[in-house]
Amino acid sequence: MRVALRDLEGHLDRAVLRKDESELARVPATVASARASMASYRANPSFPGEVELWHETSVDIEEAIGTAESVASLLVVERAKALEILGGDFRRASARADADLWKLVDLNVEEARERGRRIEAIRAHGVRFSFILDGIVVSISGLLAVLAFVVLHRSNKALGGKAAEMEQFVGRVAHDIRGPLGAITFAVAGVRSAAGAHEPVAPCLERAEKGIRRATALLDDLLAFARAGGASELGGVTPVAPAIRASLDEVADVARQERVELRGESSDQAAAVACAPGVLASILSNLVCNAIKYMGDADERRVIVRSFQQGRFVRIEVSDTGPGVPPGAMKRIFEPFVRADTTGRPGAGLGLATVRRLAQSHGGRAGLAPSARGSTFWVELPSA
Repeated sequence: MRVALRDLEGHLDRAVLRKDESELARVPATVASARASMASYRANPSFPGEVELWHETSVDIEEAIGTAESVASLLVVERAKALEILGGDFRRASARADADLWKLVDLNVEEARERGRRIEAIRAHGVRFSFILDGIVVSISGLLAVLAFVVLHRSNKALGGKAAEMEQFVGRVAHDIRGPLGAITFAVAGVRSAAGAHEPVAPCLERAEKGIRRATALLDDLLAFARAGGASELGGVTPVAPAIRASLDEVADVARQERVELRGESSDQAAAVACAPGVLASILSNLVCNAIKYMGDADERRVIVRSFQQGRFVRIEVSDTGPGVPPGAMKRIFEPFVRADTTGRPGAGLGLATVRRLAQSHGGRAGLAPSARGSTFWVELPSA
């Protein structure tokens, strides 16, 4: 700002002494430079007492700029009046502004020195304190290492027991469902035999048989998964787009009852994943049914299943427009028997745990993506 004021004074002096009108043409740019410097300075944080001093300084600067602009405009038409203002009002305003600016410079220098001294004192204190902390940390870390080893050992034993119990539980449930499913299969076959090609009944029977076949494949894969202790079936290949369509067809009636729109989007119709069809059916069924089940009272009711290639994986996302997962439950939502539902809908809290366990046992992973609205659960499985 001081440089801009000196330049402004120089332009006016040369315009008067040399009668050089080109100097007058430089006045607006110099005025703009001074005001830009003022704006830049105002944007900085202030030291104590600086605001009051700056207010006085800015008044003097504006007065100097205003009188300079008056001199520049009067030099062409009223030279005598311009010289009077230049030698009087402008010189005085410029001198006051320069003195005020020097006070601001001194204030900033002194405050900077004081803060430098404080920082140095804090640094010295921090160095001394760090030596004390180092000794404490070394002592505590040894104790924590021993405690951590004991806790981890006990946790691993407990988790191993839980995993074994979960495998046995899934195996028993899958085995017990086989009996009723077999009875349903025979009943549907009997109805088809009695109904023949009766037009209203045939589509319903076809959908029932398709659901039975998918349920049977799902049970076979879950039972094999439980018996193998999480080992994946080698050589399994399942096309993703048909699996998504089949999963949405399976829940179409339920979705209509719940007034939920279903949509499937597959960017690559030929994409396939390295797992058995029943495994992918279980993953999709759990995620889609959860999305419908916990839609709540949302006005917009939509579930979208997307699939796309992502490196050596195929990523499947199930997005809904429901109330979403409470923030406190996001970290534990995939753990067995953990439920984030507040609507009172029935459930054991095993669906998402099954999804993650199936994904991980086949070299993939599962998670919950951040979403501004609703929920977006995702699964990545190795591409076949």
